[in-house]
Amino acid sequence: AQAAQDGNTVLVIEKNAEIGGNTLVSGGQYQSVMPYLVWDPADPDAETGVYTFPRANDTITALYVKDLTGNQTIADAQGIINDNNDPTTGDDYDPTYIEQIEDLIDAINAIKDDPAKLNEVEEKLTELQGKVDQADANKVYKITFVTEGSAVEAISAKVNTAVALPASALAGSTFNGWFTDEARATAVTLNAEGKYVVTGNVTLYAKFTTTVSGPADYTEYDALYAILGTLKDNDKILPELLEQINEKYDNPLGRDLTADQQQTIDDEVAAIRAILDQILYSDGHGGYTNAIQDSALIHFNVTFNWLSTTLTKTVVKGEGVIAPNVTQMYGVNGHEKHYVFDKWISNTVPANEEAELAAPAVNLNAITEDTVVRGYYRAEDHTGTWTLHPATCEQASQLEITCTTCGVHFTKNGEQGALGHDWDDGRVITEGNCAHPGVMLYTCKHDASHTKNEVIPQTAHVDANRDEICDVCHNPMPGHQHTDWNGDEKCDVCGGKTGVHQHVDDNRDGVCDGCGRNMDGSFRCNLCPFWEQYRGIPVAGWFLTAFHFFYHLICQIVSWR
Repeated sequence: AQAAQDGNTVLVIEKNAEIGGNTLVSGGQYQSVMPYLVWDPADPDAETGVYTFPRANDTITALYVKDLTGNQTIADAQGIINDNNDPTTGDDYDPTYIEQIEDLIDAINAIKDDPAKLNEVEEKLTELQGKVDQADANKVYKITFVTEGSAVEAISAKVNTAVALPASALAGSTFNGWFTDEARATAVTLNAEGKYVVTGNVTLYAKFTTTVSGPADYTEYDALYAILGTLKDNDKILPELLEQINEKYDNPLGRDLTADQQQTIDDEVAAIRAILDQILYSDGHGGYTNAIQDSALIHFNVTFNWLSTTLTKTVVKGEGVIAPNVTQMYGVNGHEKHYVFDKWISNTVPANEEAELAAPAVNLNAITEDTVVRGYYRAEDHTGTWTLHPATCEQASQLEITCTTCGVHFTKNGEQGALGHDWDDGRVITEGNCAHPGVMLYTCKHDASHTKNEVIPQTAHVDANRDEICDVCHNPMPGHQHTDWNGDEKCDVCGGKTGVHQHVDDNRDGVCDGCGRNMDGSFRCNLCPFWEQYRGIPVAGWFLTAFHFFYHLICQIVSWR
């Protein structure tokens, strides 16, 4: 009421408000019975109220609507916007929600003086509350790190996000974690996973404790110093370089340096290497032109053998050996496996699978002298899908694959052997007789394209009438006796040429019974050893020949000439 008397606009938000008496016409004092408006929802009878905003340092005194969840007011929303725009507050809200809150404030201000729309105010305020809550839920906070050691960049994250805090390093000291105060008295609180949950802008301070220093590491320095000793006073080295070598060798580092003085040793190592880089021949260390000719004292060769390749690298002692790039995998046609590079092994290992598999890998960085190594390729099964080709009559089953890793095509026998032919009972293609043999055709039951022929034996000739002609095929009988009755020197049976004609004179008339010629020739008696020449056959017959009659009473001709 006082505010109204002071000329201010008063917005009353209520349900079932009861305005009594002559308040509006009596000069400005408002008399009302409004059980819905309170200063403090927890104490409805309170005459004043203080509201604590979600941020610990933010308090607002205002009149609240009892039904409004969270008891937010337009002033609270405007406070968020003001804080977001004020760089001194460190607040950084999501711009999307800030824009939405501003739109809602404008909408509420537009209707608060319109009696017809006052009932909508509560809904708008409820929506405003949700936007305010969203703005707080998506607010981004910054974690700033303060350290005397290595720098650590600030982290920005949304509220309630769990983040892993980075570490800082300080030479000669141990990092003890992050603390929330400059005195490093209160350690930061981490969740069960060892992470920090963001609740607001915060500055964290690194804490260190000095490490008890031990002896420094002279290993690398000692190796290089020994190299200097092999080069000292070497007249093959250019004078200006030899002077640097002698100076470094004659002024070694003291042996009392501690771990926190390691940098002194590291600096000296770098200086020695800078000198050696100028006098050594070494692949991969360009510029070794002004060098001694005999550099075997300070470097060594490592020869790499793999597949059909050989490569020799010259390595400076202490530099470590860098292996060449090799073929990582290859396949060979006809091989059941492909091969994958596995390790470098000593070249003295026997060249067989068992020995190479069991051989330890060579530690290249441990090599200090001329060495030969070779690459071992481990056999691995082909990858992909096998195709099965069933067994046939003449071939076992086959498994076939094209490897999806190496691309090699490979075929091998399956578990089932060749089936073999299974012939049917056969069928006669050509009947056999005495003139020629027959033919029987057989077909495989597994594969009809597989066939074979067998010969049906030829039958014997038949010559029942003994005329030297086969009664079946009507061809001359094999091995028959040629006859030539007509003297044409051709066989009367087969027609074949007979050669010299042999006369026959069965009636003893001196004329050949076959050709009709005179039988000039000779005869021999089968009772005595004498031959007698004749010209024609004596008319009186052979028994009347005077000479033979004198010796024999009967004479028979047994052969002719």
